[in-house]
Amino acid sequence: MACSHMPNAAEKLKWPCETNPAWSELQKVAPGDGLYVLNGRTTVETLLVISVKSLGAGNYEFTAVRGTTQKGAQAAPTGWTAYAVPPLTDCNAGQSCTPGQGFWFKVTDTTFKWRADPRAFSGHSDLGNGPKPGTSNYCFTGVCRYNVPFDQQIGDQFATAKLLGDGSFAGVAGKVTMQGYPSLHQVNAPPTEQVWMANYRHLNPSFGAGAEVASPVGTVAYGLVPGTRGVYKFTSISGDVHYKQVPVIAYAGYHLLKEISSPATGDIITDSTPWKYCVVLKAGECRSGSAVNEVYVSVPQGLIDSSQNCISNWYDDNYPCVFTPPAKAGFIVQEGISKDDPNGTNWRRITMGLSGYGRQYEFATFIPDPTGSWGFTQGYWLDGVRNDLLIAKLPPWPNPQEVTVNRTNFIPQSVQIGANQNLTGARVRFGYTENGNVNDFFCTARQEACVTAGSASSAATPYWFIGENQGWQPCTSGCTISVPAIPGRVLFYAVDRQDGAGNTIPGTPQVVVVR
Repeated sequence: MACSHMPNAAEKLKWPCETNPAWSELQKVAPGDGLYVLNGRTTVETLLVISVKSLGAGNYEFTAVRGTTQKGAQAAPTGWTAYAVPPLTDCNAGQSCTPGQGFWFKVTDTTFKWRADPRAFSGHSDLGNGPKPGTSNYCFTGVCRYNVPFDQQIGDQFATAKLLGDGSFAGVAGKVTMQGYPSLHQVNAPPTEQVWMANYRHLNPSFGAGAEVASPVGTVAYGLVPGTRGVYKFTSISGDVHYKQVPVIAYAGYHLLKEISSPATGDIITDSTPWKYCVVLKAGECRSGSAVNEVYVSVPQGLIDSSQNCISNWYDDNYPCVFTPPAKAGFIVQEGISKDDPNGTNWRRITMGLSGYGRQYEFATFIPDPTGSWGFTQGYWLDGVRNDLLIAKLPPWPNPQEVTVNRTNFIPQSVQIGANQNLTGARVRFGYTENGNVNDFFCTARQEACVTAGSASSAATPYWFIGENQGWQPCTSGCTISVPAIPGRVLFYAVDRQDGAGNTIPGTPQVVVVR
């Protein structure tokens, strides 16, 4: 029958397994139970048991009905294995339940009745207090049962749970494999702070192998550039290149690479530019003979992963990785759980734990203190010296009514330009000092000024790099130019004018906070 190989002492004493006294057996399989069949196929099958016959010595004969779930009967080659599972019509190891999991019991219930709760353990999860007295929140990544007495939650199939999306920016979701570790430990916080969960979205696969196990997190295609020792060419990156919407990220082992993209052509990335990378937006940039959307990285003592994957959770070797990150990737975040948020707009970043992409180990989590004012996490190999405890101050959670701006896209900043019969054209150069000096007007890490696209602006082309297009638009009679600004940044811009002879009259830098 179905025996647990890891019981505690009380469980083993109360429910001994008939075939091994070191194991426990909660109950024998009986008519009405299910058998979950691993049959060598992607889609598994659950059988409904209708009779059980003991053959002695711990052996049993079962009669079961196939095709009792919405998946129907699946091909069952020889060598299949069956596991006892709850009698649930949607039991599936990949989604709804895992053999041996998905049950609760109430410690004050003297009958010790187990209650099945499909999907409750299909991801890393946590239980906390709801804002109303007597209620609870129960969440795993992407789904939260919110503000409902826990007795009423069990077995509800998460039918009324809140759905939480990861979000995107400017329509780009990015792509890399992330784990999620929700935490609802702010148990003594006021009701206004019982409406969120903390979650650590580090780059790691769904399996839990522990620290320092090379773990694939994103499909790429790359190889060593001939004639070099550590220059690698990526012809495909995880998440593809959407450079004007979301930046490209690169790392190798515990090294975060610095971007030096620019319009410069020729061999810019070489063995003499270690820990740098360059994104090709025009053929010939970064390396001679390059093609658009290729990425070149310089990684000393680099290795090529034979499966052509990005590797995380592994400090020992320098496997290069290049990807377009999802908005939450690598960050500890706070996510609102009081309402459905399938588009992923009701959350904020807190910290990366003084770490970075690919440098956060599996099982890393972030735990709020009981007041919801602070949070605790582990910092990994800080300054290359040691792991240590980190504490982050959590700002108050904002009132949802106060959040009225959609920050999942550029926020247009309107610039009014007056009429001048001698000046026929106008444009706005703009950028952020994170990327260069005030007068550089670099709006990305690429070392090239950004200019407004005017009537040519689109989702694919929200702005121009100045080498692509000068960005002039008619403005003799005055005009309004919209600057696509990144939320939460300090934007520097200059209004340039053009006279009838085509001469440029550059503007002086101005500044605005993008809220």
